[in-house]
Amino acid sequence: MYRTYYWQHLRTTDGSRDIQFAGGCSPYPVKGDHILDKAVEDGGNNFGRLARGGVMAEYCFEMLHQPLAGITADDWRKFFKAHGGAIED
Repeated sequence: MYRTYYWQHLRTTDGSRDIQFAGGCSPYPVKGDHILDKAVEDGGNNFGRLARGGVMAEYCFEMLHQPLAGITADDWRKFFKAHGGAIED
């Protein structure tokens, strides 16, 4: 529901906000059933990505500021990103 609300009301766009909802879905679809909702206009293939709507922003912020061995997870992430090249002997 949040994905649909975000797509139709919150995101910034000049394009269509319409969604084609899948119809006739059963709890146990078989291979080949069309069960996914699709945005009418989605050039970036962003429809359905929860991260785009900020749903997990607070959770991610809290997790990145958790200490791991006395160092925040975000600092570990930055360290590994800066030193993530091939390991040489």
